[in-house]
Amino acid sequence: MCIPKAWGSRRHFTYEERFYIEIALKNHTSVATIAKHLHFTRKNIYREIKKGLVVQKGQSALLDEMLVYKADYAQRISALRQSKKGSSLKIGKRIDLAESIEHLIKSKGYSPFAALDTLKANNTKNLFCTKTLYNYIHAGVLDLDMSDLPMKGLQIRKKKNAYKHAHKRLHGKSIEVRPERVSDRTEFGHWEGDLIVGAQGSKTVVFTLVERKTKMLITQKLPCKEMAGVVGIINSLEYKYGRRFSDVFKTITFDNGSEFQDFHGMETSQFKCRQDHKRTEIYYAHPYSSYERGQNEVTNRFLRRKLPKGKNLGAYSKQYIQDVTQWINSYPRKSVAHLGCHTAEQAFEKELDQIKHNTS
Repeated sequence: MCIPKAWGSRRHFTYEERFYIEIALKNHTSVATIAKHLHFTRKNIYREIKKGLVVQKGQSALLDEMLVYKADYAQRISALRQSKKGSSLKIGKRIDLAESIEHLIKSKGYSPFAALDTLKANNTKNLFCTKTLYNYIHAGVLDLDMSDLPMKGLQIRKKKNAYKHAHKRLHGKSIEVRPERVSDRTEFGHWEGDLIVGAQGSKTVVFTLVERKTKMLITQKLPCKEMAGVVGIINSLEYKYGRRFSDVFKTITFDNGSEFQDFHGMETSQFKCRQDHKRTEIYYAHPYSSYERGQNEVTNRFLRRKLPKGKNLGAYSKQYIQDVTQWINSYPRKSVAHLGCHTAEQAFEKELDQIKHNTS
């Protein structure tokens, strides 16, 4: 170990020095010997030990709890104090809060906003804003770096004034004639549909529907890319929601894939009681214009965190895909906060309750 010779100078302990203290204390080395070895005063060492004490349970039920010095803990406390000199940190000495945030981001794959929103929903007191948390991550206050974040700290730029390719549709309605109220996301019941494909040569796909206002996601594993499979899913959803289907699924917008071309089959109700046998309106985006189904793009990035590109989707069970879907729908979302909700699932259920109230 390389030890500086500035005896007792006002320098900070390094992690290497803290680790030495932890090992030395375990070996019952005296504070005087530690101080001499590290070129600190005994007062410095005593202060450092006090700062890094944690409660450790005995190895058996017969042994009591004891206070021991931990280098990792002491390093964390030091980072909390030093990362923002001149003013106190909002996170203070709340090691439990720091560990909760680290767990939510590392283990659950949450974004900083989602982590803080979850803690807020659990009535955690005196939280700080998302920007402050990003600052802590950048400064190294927490045991996190940008690579631990879902988007690795990258921002997705919105496309503006994108060029629309000239396109003539022989069948179906273009997104150009879709009602303007669909675009502003203020009205519930407007969906975007897509297919996620697997490794080259594999046939299994995952069909996705995402509601534009609430961000609610519906998925279904399909054996292949066929129109019949897509129409079959729409049929099953109509059976599930019954007479309320047209209120829940007012419009659905797809790309120009061949598996979405049976607009008549998707629009036509299975129930003869419907006056015009029409259950929804199908629209098609322009070719090479995925930005026109922006919510699909965002949601697909979520899915790809659990269903990576290049993998055979047939290897994933239906239950696993449904578990991933549930994880996404219960993920805290900033985009539904203005609706008074934390998650897409909450926002969706709120809209369903309103429909039931209006139609009862």
